[in-house]
Amino acid sequence: MADVFCQDVSGELLYTFDFSDVVPAGIVVNSIAITSAPSLTNYLTDNDYTNNAATYGLRGIEHGKLYNVKAVATLDSGEKPVKTVTIRGWQGQ
Repeated sequence: MADVFCQDVSGELLYTFDFSDVVPAGIVVNSIAITSAPSLTNYLTDNDYTNNAATYGLRGIEHGKLYNVKAVATLDSGEKPVKTVTIRGWQGQ
């Protein structure tokens, strides 16, 4: 996930980090750690390791700012694939 999203400053959005495309058959996701700017507020974390994914809810975006959110999965093989998303804050009408 290397996408850029626009989020309204008054909004709360969920971002799902799906590692299905990088987890080989027979390998298990043990954890997914998600980090974002300290100024953002996480209002929901839903880990779905069975489906190699985690959903993260964010709010507190400021107009015109760019934020990078990074998710690192730890696999039982010792590998640590990374997914990132970039969010731009926008003040809508």
